[in-house]
Amino acid sequence: MEVGLIYIRFVFDYENMNWVNHCHIFKSLPVELKSDIQYVSDKINSKYKNDIFIPMGKFTQNGCVVNKEKVDKISSDIFKLYSDITIKYTGDIQVRLVYSVGEIMDLDVDSVHQLRSDPVVMLVGRFLDVLNRPGKFKI
Repeated sequence: MEVGLIYIRFVFDYENMNWVNHCHIFKSLPVELKSDIQYVSDKINSKYKNDIFIPMGKFTQNGCVVNKEKVDKISSDIFKLYSDITIKYTGDIQVRLVYSVGEIMDLDVDSVHQLRSDPVVMLVGRFLDVLNRPGKFKI
């Protein structure tokens, strides 16, 4: 099925926040940061519930699979909300969001972290990880 795939991650470059870039254990995060991530996930999943195939989870490296016609709007909302988090802690935008449209064969998973290696998944994932430069990128 052709869908929109969105991945986002923190790219903090401040010494006291850099460790968050590599933290994959949600329970290890500061309580306030966990609360902020939870808020964004809940807000996006609720607002776009009719357009989301795989909802956002509660991760520092997050994502979702959405209706391809809504991917631009949803990715903009996610980028804005995550940017607000990093501005709150550092004063700067410290997030990298990458999104694209493509075929994903198996949508019967609970998280984008469980997706198979379909070409669009590999493309978006590679571009997400290749640089630590903040911004929103459509590929």
